[in-house]
This record gives sequence, C-alpha cells and structure tokens, in this order.
Amino acid sequence: MTEFSIGIDCGGTHTVAIAYDQHADMLRKSVQGPANLAVDPTEAVKNIHAAILAITQSLNEKDCNKILIGIAGLSAFNEIEQLIAELDFPNLDIKIINDAQLALIARLKGQNGLVAIAGTGSVVTGIVDNRSVRVGGWGHLLGDEGSGYQISKLAFQQVTKETDLDEISNFSKAFLKEIGAKNITDLISIFYKLNKKEVANFTPFVLKEAKDGDKVAQSIVETATKGLADQINLAMNKTDWQKSTLNLAFSGSVVEKSSYYRQLLIKKINCEHQEINILPVESDFNNAIAVIYAK
Repeated sequence: MTEFSIGIDCGGTHTVAIAYDQHADMLRKSVQGPANLAVDPTEAVKNIHAAILAITQSLNEKDCNKILIGIAGLSAFNEIEQLIAELDFPNLDIKIINDAQLALIARLKGQNGLVAIAGTGSVVTGIVDNRSVRVGGWGHLLGDEGSGYQISKLAFQQVTKETDLDEISNFSKAFLKEIGAKNITDLISIFYKLNKKEVANFTPFVLKEAKDGDKVAQSIVETATKGLADQINLAMNKTDWQKSTLNLAFSGSVVEKSSYYRQLLIKKINCEHQEINILPVESDFNNAIAVIYAK
C-alpha cells in the first residue's frame, strides 16, 4: 500500500494532475483539457474529474490522502462545496484554492515570501507573518501589468500609434506579418476577434524581437516589466517584513520562459529597504507540488 496525495494545477490551456508519495516523488501524472471557472465551469469540472479519475484508476483511490486543486476564476464561482460535489468523488478529501494561491504554496514550499506571476495575466501575492498580501490581478481590462496580454496589446497599440504618425517601424512591419495582417484595417479586425489568451500568444514574438535588439520591442518590454516591478515593490512595502531576507519567486509562462524579461524585471525591483532572495526558476516545475506543502 502506497499512500499518495494529488495536486492539480488548472490552467487556460490544460489541467495537470500529479500524484505524489509521502517523499514528494511523482507516482502518476494526468494531463487534460483547460479548466477556468470564469470561462467555462462545465468544461472545468469535466476536465478536473477526468484528471482525478485517470490517477485513481491506476492507483488505489483508498490510498489517496488528499487532493489540492488550484484553479483560475474561483472568485466567479461562489459555491465551492457545490463544485466539490459536482466533481463526484465523495470519498476523497478535496480542497480548492485559486491558481495564484497554488503557485504561492508551491514556489515558496509553504514558507513566507512573495510570488510574482506573469503569464497571460499577472498578480503579485504572498504570505508574510501569516498575513496575506496581494497586489494586482484585476484582469486584462483593469490591470494585468507585465502580463503576456499586456505585452501583446502594447504591440498592437504600437502599430496604431505609428499609423497615426505615418511612420511605420520595422517592428510594426514584422508584427503585422506575424499576425497575418496586410494593413492596419486587418490588424484591428484581427485584434477584436481574439480572446485574451489568443492576444497573449504573440508575446514570444515581441520578447524575441526585444532580445534581438529591436528598440521598439525593447520599449514595450520595458513598460511591461516596470508595471510588474511596481507591483512587486508595492507588495514588499505592504509586508513591512524586517525580520530577515524576504523570498521572491516567479511563476507563469512569460517570466519563467524569458530570461530577458526576467532580468529586466529584477533590475527594477527596489532592494534599498529590504534584502531580497530571488529564488531560481526551476525547469519542468509544476505547481501541483503545492499539495505536499499545503497546511
């Protein structure tokens, strides 16, 4: 008999469930479709259920100690107990938290500190002296500074500004080609047909152009990283943590996959009044490991 726990990291593109033994070694892994309660709660329940079922069918369900689920859009779903009931695993101990909390627990291994998340969206969250801290995370219409959505949106806006000035840069010409647009009319039509995830998909192009030396792209990334750095600095000020070094971790596709972005971001973090320990980005890391450290 091998006892195990299941951590589930739900995202806008896929849902990853991982079963860990008591030593945090991975026993099983299941990857299913997207799960975001704000986008499609029915699809979210279906994919989470499938992820759990895939693991409990290969391992003995009776040996499962607990399940921790981190999911986006939880604030839009008022009845967590109803959600747990809809998953239809009455014999399992299931806890659901939002995806930012899952990242916080996983990256800091349950310890004090902050996590700056920059993927499609962005937020800075943390736990310091058993007190929760949060800055940002207000969504793509009201915030998401430093996110993939913001970077791509700034690129779209750059083309519109240059069109008004009758000065189209090499970056804008390349961006038009990247999105499959021949002119500004095509660009506008394309933009308003895209959802926020689809807009954010152009971020790698902008980051590559910036890394390769394009000044316009670099200006866009400078704006984005400053926005997120300002939120990190604000979160640090709100903690009033004076006891020791404050841990800072990163999570999310933009900040994890682009060392160029990450280095610009780190340079803008204010360390004058607080000693910061920036945790390294680990390859092949999954926030499902939070189930091991969650209290």
